[in-house]
Amino acid sequence: MKGVTAFVRLEKSIALWATNQFGSPIRFIKKSPLNTMMRQLCTLRPRTIPPQLYPKEGEVAIVIPDDAYRKPERYNYLSAHAAHEVAMAITDLFELAIWKACAPHIGTAGLQEAVRRWCESVSITAEHHEAVVQRFYRIRKRFETQGVVLGRRNGVRKSTRLNN
Repeated sequence: MKGVTAFVRLEKSIALWATNQFGSPIRFIKKSPLNTMMRQLCTLRPRTIPPQLYPKEGEVAIVIPDDAYRKPERYNYLSAHAAHEVAMAITDLFELAIWKACAPHIGTAGLQEAVRRWCESVSITAEHHEAVVQRFYRIRKRFETQGVVLGRRNGVRKSTRLNN
């Protein structure tokens, strides 16, 4: 049986991006780290927990990869911790994608427009653009807290290197 799915809760903008990149239900690339993670985190379903057939509000379906030793028909349960780990991996991949696309625009007047264009290119709806812009700013802020200042602040170009 192919196409056994597990369900993971994601922010709406990340769910839209993931389904645009990997399809619906989400099917990760063969032999990818995310597929490996899914194989390792899926366990036998406890007898007391009935199978979940449809996603709940805010969840996306992810296809469990086939494995010769851990058949998805039997190993198809993600614990709350495992589902959170998968969600964090997808979120990290989302942040890498937005950073790669929009980081060259840091320090320019068109940064928000660049993020909005990227959102449109990956099928993130207009109502979620602001959330993605704010996520991008939080990523940039994480760099700044580590001493890596990117772009202009108050009209002055600052160094992008750490002092060693």
